[in-house]
Amino acid sequence: MRKALSTSMIMFILIAMTLILTLAVTTWLFSIWSSYQETFIIKPIIYVRQEALSTEPVLELYITNEGAKAEKILRIEIKAGDGFYVNKTVIDIEAGFKGSVKVEEWEKEGNPSQIIKGMTYRVYIYTETHGLIFLDVVAE
Repeated sequence: MRKALSTSMIMFILIAMTLILTLAVTTWLFSIWSSYQETFIIKPIIYVRQEALSTEPVLELYITNEGAKAEKILRIEIKAGDGFYVNKTVIDIEAGFKGSVKVEEWEKEGNPSQIIKGMTYRVYIYTETHGLIFLDVVAE
C-alpha cells in the first residue's frame, strides 16, 4: 500500500526548491556584477629634478587598481607651452596594485616649455581599458 504525499509536504518541497534556485541565481548575478566592479585611481605629481643640467620633468603616478582586471598605461603626455613631453613606455598595472610609478624618460613633441614649480600643467594619460584620463597638475 502506497502513501501519497500530503499537500503540506509538497508545498514544503516547492518552497525549498524555490529558495535554493533563488539563492543560486542571486549568487550567479552577484559574481557577474562583482567581476566588472572596479576602482582605478591615478593621482599624478610633477616635479623638476634638482640637478642643474636637467630641465625635464619627473612624473610620479600614485595608482590604485582595485579592479579584477589588469590595466595598461599606453602613453603619457604633459602639455607645456607649445609642445608636449611624451612618454610611450607601456606600464602594466596589475589587478590589486596600490603604489607609485615614476616616469623620468621623455621625448619632446613640438616646443615644450620648461616645467616651472607652481605652474599648472595638463597631464594626459592614455589607458587600455579606461581610455583617456586628463588631469590638471601643479608642479612641485
